[in-house]
Amino acid sequence: MNVSTTLAAFVHTWNVALSNEERNRLLDLLPGTGPLSDEQEHELGLEILDWLVRTHLPAWFDLMSVLRPHAEALRGLPAVTDATARAAGDIVRAAMKAAEDATGYVIRGASMVATGAAAMEAAGYAAIKAAMVAAGHVAMEADGFVAMEAAMEAAGFVAVEAAGYGGASGYVAVGASGYAAMAATLQPTVERLQQSAAELFRRLTDQAGVWVACRK
Repeated sequence: MNVSTTLAAFVHTWNVALSNEERNRLLDLLPGTGPLSDEQEHELGLEILDWLVRTHLPAWFDLMSVLRPHAEALRGLPAVTDATARAAGDIVRAAMKAAEDATGYVIRGASMVATGAAAMEAAGYAAIKAAMVAAGHVAMEADGFVAMEAAMEAAGFVAVEAAGYGGASGYVAVGASGYAAMAATLQPTVERLQQSAAELFRRLTDQAGVWVACRK
């Protein structure tokens, strides 16, 4: 196989949320990124996990003033590695608790659809899948799944507020206009994270290509 299994997992999970042009541009980068050693695949997985914890999650927390200190704490973490994953997980779990306290578990009904779509488009699901493929035990220690859930919690609260359902409880059922308001509120963050994820993917494919070239 001449492609990295980690990078393939990332882009093939993410590409369903991309335009044809962007999808093809990223897929064209895959050939020549493998085969890699298990250690090299693991390193790629760590870099993707690091992006999820220190870039993806803080971007969503920035949308709520009460969560911004946690966003800064996440950004201030050292890079997620085998050695730092457990400490990173402690910060991620604290961030999740803060998100739950701040939002009151508001993700219900249509807001779950809006935040799920946003997470897919912004490469969150792709990142956690790739990290689990290459560095599963480290992803668990750093609580990658909790990071994903916390991001959706914050995004869901902001989306519900934007749609005018801030005081609602239980399941929030909104019409097309409400869903559009939610999606529009989250879109700037989605676009910034899409750009960031694409830059990450290009950098990692370049790194993988160097490793492959060195083995020849």
